[in-house]
Amino acid sequence: MLLVPGGAVRNALNSEAVMTWIRQRPFESRYVLSVCNGAFILAKAGLLDGLRATTTASHIDELAVAAPKAHAVRERVVDNGKIITSGGLSAGIDAALHVVGREFGRLRAEDVARGIEYRWDPEWKWTRAALADMRMPDIKLPDDARWERLSNHGDNAQWQMSGSLHVAMTPEEFLDYASK
Repeated sequence: MLLVPGGAVRNALNSEAVMTWIRQRPFESRYVLSVCNGAFILAKAGLLDGLRATTTASHIDELAVAAPKAHAVRERVVDNGKIITSGGLSAGIDAALHVVGREFGRLRAEDVARGIEYRWDPEWKWTRAALADMRMPDIKLPDDARWERLSNHGDNAQWQMSGSLHVAMTPEEFLDYASK
């Protein structure tokens, strides 16, 4: 198995030696599994072309741009046969257990999950990426602004966030700033 972890992937993405090595490994690997933003390495290597793929929730839209020949989806684990992608860190555990299940059966995967005290439920389709707040635009606040979040909740269809904003602007100036 080739496991492509996420985290600080910039050096790998910028290294032609790493990209060449990654492109060669699928030929000798039974599975290629990316966790989190490791999907960007697979994308740059061309290994996601024509496939469905996911990554950590906050970077799915970026993956769609980085891998225009792939179909970026808001799912926890995506299995394309040999190529498997997963969302953030705990989704990577789900993907690893998924591979254990494919290789050794569901009962063995359940044993492993219990052994690491992990609540694994592959039928559960929850994914952070599907929550409505992941589609909210980012607002860059002025440097002197202070935001205190008071509530933050919702589901896949709607999201509500409230807070207290302290900024040295009139409400009109801030609305104009935010709209830009």
